[in-house]
Amino acid sequence: MSLAKKWIPEYRVPDGPSMLRTGYQLEPGTSDYPSGGYPIKASDVDLVRLYGARVLAMNDAADAYLVQFDFASGAFADPPVPQTTIYMTVKIPVISGLGHFVEVSAVTDLSGCYWWVEFVGW
Repeated sequence: MSLAKKWIPEYRVPDGPSMLRTGYQLEPGTSDYPSGGYPIKASDVDLVRLYGARVLAMNDAADAYLVQFDFASGAFADPPVPQTTIYMTVKIPVISGLGHFVEVSAVTDLSGCYWWVEFVGW
């Protein structure tokens, strides 16, 4: 199973002349975490291009992890370039270091973790 994306009802907000914000509940499967993170296509979250994403809420199981959304290096250009795919990476704190996180291993079991995420794009 891969990362399930469930639309949060009524969470489709206009954000300017052409920008939108959409909200989804993301649910990992059992031992399916891919090395480099879960790919999230703009079309998976009812958008054409992605400018960003942020975690709005999580359950207790997910609270042990840090979620980041990684963009291709070309996204941060002049002008910025929206992407059709971003990667949701899940990280865990390193016990020996304060504030240092490393990506979880591939096939880590994240089942039972839930994140509400807002995606911004058009």
